[in-house]
Amino acid sequence: MSDTIRAIILDVRDHKENDAMIKALTYDHGLLTFIAKGTKKMTSKNAIALMPYSISDITYDHKETKDIFTLYKAELYKSYYQEDISILAGMSLIAKLTLSTIDKENKELLYKEVVKALDNTKDHDIKLIVTIFIAFISRLLGFEAYVEGCVVCDVKKVVSFSSLKGGFLCLEHLGDEKVMTPDILRQLRYIFKATQGDIDILERYDIDEKVYHLVAEHLYTHTDLDKRAYDFFKMTF
Repeated sequence: MSDTIRAIILDVRDHKENDAMIKALTYDHGLLTFIAKGTKKMTSKNAIALMPYSISDITYDHKETKDIFTLYKAELYKSYYQEDISILAGMSLIAKLTLSTIDKENKELLYKEVVKALDNTKDHDIKLIVTIFIAFISRLLGFEAYVEGCVVCDVKKVVSFSSLKGGFLCLEHLGDEKVMTPDILRQLRYIFKATQGDIDILERYDIDEKVYHLVAEHLYTHTDLDKRAYDFFKMTF
């Protein structure tokens, strides 16, 4: 008896001569790993459905005791592939962050947000998509930036943001940080609270480049996540 499940293809790697190892995110089971036999052959019927950043229906035998499954069939549901290197680098970063943070407790929430992020790549700015996703990952991991007031004393009148301290700062607790404009602080608050469903609202603002940097800096300051994919993404602009 075989099962068919819809999955987001996050990572594809060579395995043996003609096979591939696929890591995919599913709503019901979280992260699954498949061996796709013969997928590198020119005659493979599964190859197009197993491209990174695609959503496909995968047929396999699911057993709770197994970690790796043999893939029997893959049918493409939706492809998000684009030739723009910045968009591809952004999707790669989203995939790597997803692979680094998924667990049994957050799999449904993460699946929904990744789908929305991929959908947004068709019509929205990739820098904003990625930055919203980074803020989402910060919250998911329990490192939400404090943007309701000063992170030290909770005074509502704030003048700066510190990635190291994890939130807004008032004048009294400014320390070595530089004073920021109210507009930048407002943009930071919106993005740290946002999900992909808010992107239409956020695109009404001319988001400052500093905001993108600070949101990413916050995540990588408070976690041990590999920063190389983010550094490459920045280089594509």
